[in-house]
Amino acid sequence: MSDRPEQPEYQRVSEHLRSRIRGGEYPVGSQLPSLAALMQQYSASATVVRMALRELRSSGVVITRQGKGAFVLAAPEDGDDRGSSAEFHMIMRRLDGIQDGMRQIEQRLAVLESAAQQPAPAGNGHQPQ
Repeated sequence: MSDRPEQPEYQRVSEHLRSRIRGGEYPVGSQLPSLAALMQQYSASATVVRMALRELRSSGVVITRQGKGAFVLAAPEDGDDRGSSAEFHMIMRRLDGIQDGMRQIEQRLAVLESAAQQPAPAGNGHQPQ
């Protein structure tokens, strides 16, 4: 019996994807399969696949674009430790926060643009004095 706790599912998915990237199946610049395809390939939930992609993003292996997918940024080296740096993790958390803020701004802007395109409500014809 092993004293080592079982590896979480998202880490197994992340490590397998990392291995496939390292092996050249997904070269730098290529797009990874869609969330649905990865869910099917690994018989995993969307949450597990998203966590695996987040781990790969944190270590600088992939970049994700909302609505576009995940793209390989760099092939991980054996023993690649970029993801273990506390400073790197702090920067990635800050970038995640900035991305979330940008999504919120984009949503608010879309609402404002939509409202600006609506005709003004008809008044009673009187101008304020």
